[in-house]
Amino acid sequence: MSNAAAPEVSTSKVPDIEVAADALYDLDERLIFNLGIISNIEQGNRLREQDAVLMVDERSLQSLQRWWTQDNRQKSSDQLFKIATETSDRVTELIARAVARSPVRSYDINLTLGKYLKALANSNVGLFNYSATYKDKMTQGKLTMIRQKIEDTIEELSTHIYQSKKSLKSEPDGAYIRSANRVLSVKKSS
Repeated sequence: MSNAAAPEVSTSKVPDIEVAADALYDLDERLIFNLGIISNIEQGNRLREQDAVLMVDERSLQSLQRWWTQDNRQKSSDQLFKIATETSDRVTELIARAVARSPVRSYDINLTLGKYLKALANSNVGLFNYSATYKDKMTQGKLTMIRQKIEDTIEELSTHIYQSKKSLKSEPDGAYIRSANRVLSVKKSS
């Protein structure tokens, strides 16, 4: 008998897939979290970013800290625009994936889209409060663009939800419910 070692099977692809899935999940969590921060902005609040997460600046000696770290309204409004753009792009990507799948297989995606819809709708309040903090034309112009991008994304989500519900109604009686129950029972048992 030969003592030759069996060739190793490469499993390098599996971690890459897991990392990619984790990164997308983290992206959704980060974007939804940032939208939640935006929705809680009150008049007079100033924003800063740390590790790709938006936060209300509540540091002591705020003016000095903001000067030292170069946090300003320009940087904050740029970050708000980036969040709105990334959210819009991600929602468009998720809708495309959901449309490409059957209603049952797009269940998880639609749950995530529902979280985005709620977070986007709530973010408008914070954006209006933020616009009351800064009255200069440049910031107001950017905030108008951000609000429009959010409204467009909400409209895209609403259209997707309406079309999803419409397609569910056209399926044979109870077929979707039976399929969804099968998928859910499999998930619970695993």
